[in-house]
Amino acid sequence: DGTLNIFETGQFEIGKTHGSAINLYDNYNIATQNFANNPFFGTGLGSHPVAFEKYSITKHVNIYGFALNTQDANSMFLRLISETGLFGTSIFIFFLFYCFVKKRNEIDDEVWLISGGLFVLIILNLFRQGHFFYSGFPFYFWLYYFNWKNNNQGKLANGLNP
Repeated sequence: DGTLNIFETGQFEIGKTHGSAINLYDNYNIATQNFANNPFFGTGLGSHPVAFEKYSITKHVNIYGFALNTQDANSMFLRLISETGLFGTSIFIFFLFYCFVKKRNEIDDEVWLISGGLFVLIILNLFRQGHFFYSGFPFYFWLYYFNWKNNNQGKLANGLNP
């Protein structure tokens, strides 16, 4: 309720509104303002803390641990928008959908299940984990690509159209 309320009204009260909802809203606000000022290429990887200092609506809050998500934007999608702009976010989304293995027959069952599971994991990471290396994220991204590549090579070896 607190998250919906803060996104609908833009109003929050420290102590009453859940801190996580405030942090997510604040990072959303930072990412959208940074994107509005640098829409094509963003401000560069690792620049979200600079944007935080520039656009945060909670930087005045002096509660220990309140600004823990300063570095990672609380969401990888928000961080991508802020740091890489349309260019980097488009490449990421293109890669995500291009490398998805579609199920065409029973032969594709295993690779389709792996692809679907990794797709869900990547999407969840996009929305709620802001660090690029949290829980081995590059490994899952690489595995997603490897699954797609291996599937296409297997189809070519069997004379099928990938």
